[in-house]
Amino acid sequence: MRSTLALYCLLFSLISCVKPFDFKTEDAAPIVVVEATITDELKTQEVHLSYSRSVNTDESNSITNANVFIESGAGDRFLFNETDSGYYSDIEFAAQVGETYKLFVNTNTTQYQSSWQAALEAPEIENVYLRYIERPSETLNRNEEGMQVFIDAEQSSTEFFRVTWDETYEIRVPFPSGLDYLGPGNWIAREEQVGTCYNSDHSKEIITGTSTSNTSARLIELPVRYISFETDMLRNKYSIEVTLYAIDRETHEFYKSLKEVNQSGGSLFDTQQGAVLGNVNAVGDESEIVLGYFEVASVKKKRVFFTWDELDVPASRPSYRYSCTANEIIDTTPDRIDGLMNSSRRLITVGTMPPTASIGPAECTDCTSFSSSQKPDFWQ
Repeated sequence: MRSTLALYCLLFSLISCVKPFDFKTEDAAPIVVVEATITDELKTQEVHLSYSRSVNTDESNSITNANVFIESGAGDRFLFNETDSGYYSDIEFAAQVGETYKLFVNTNTTQYQSSWQAALEAPEIENVYLRYIERPSETLNRNEEGMQVFIDAEQSSTEFFRVTWDETYEIRVPFPSGLDYLGPGNWIAREEQVGTCYNSDHSKEIITGTSTSNTSARLIELPVRYISFETDMLRNKYSIEVTLYAIDRETHEFYKSLKEVNQSGGSLFDTQQGAVLGNVNAVGDESEIVLGYFEVASVKKKRVFFTWDELDVPASRPSYRYSCTANEIIDTTPDRIDGLMNSSRRLITVGTMPPTASIGPAECTDCTSFSSSQKPDFWQ
């Protein structure tokens, strides 16, 4: 979310009409970007500070040597220490629902402060579920088939929400290698299996929702993730953890605007140039543009698991990501193994009665060649 927000902020600074200014890419001065979300989870909280950078480079442009702290309305102060990856609170703390908080950032030249932000109570996530959906494809000459992940949440006094997700899915190679080839005439049984691996990913887009559109004051059928059958993510076992953030109207409008701008078509300069105004400002200099947002949120999480056999869908099981038919496997004899092995092949089996051996491509026999066999602690 951190790098995504930075890019969204930069894009929005170019085309929003919130506060127009004459932006010239060839001589634009770096703009301070603040990315900070503290939650009611007891943990080390994070603040990330950087200068805006060109959309044509991934070069890091972090702000260093800043004095960063957060104060609560009750007078508590939480200090943040600088690390290579950002600023982290020197102690674990949790935002208290109903309390207000303010961010302070002091650089060598300027002081920055956010507005006061309150932590709102997030409702429990009632349900996380998948529904079969066909949608137009941008790359296929037909509709794309897949499963849409939706969430429902309990009734709440909170109207506005933001959602993130973390997913993990199981990968099983068709022909697992059971032997580790060590060199000419030398192979042993593998100490660790390489037939099952796990890939993980997280949301990179902005997902917001509201309960104001229905009379029950509940968040209903909010789409959070589409999983295409063109991938093999649902071929075996799949898990997703959804995090629901309770936010206020101002924060919701900020994220909604960023999302709308990022999804708009055409050139960045087709519309009025300007800058998005978040809730962080330079003290004593109203003319300085500051991007980003200081967010305080209560969160609720829910993790669910699905297997392909549990999904009632009018579609065939997704194919494995690589072509791995029997034609990909070399059946030979033990005395010919050395001449056939290379870095892209794995030894599957060796038998003596009769003397046989099987060798296959790494992508069909050893998932650690492109993924990790480390099973997550939460995996069921």
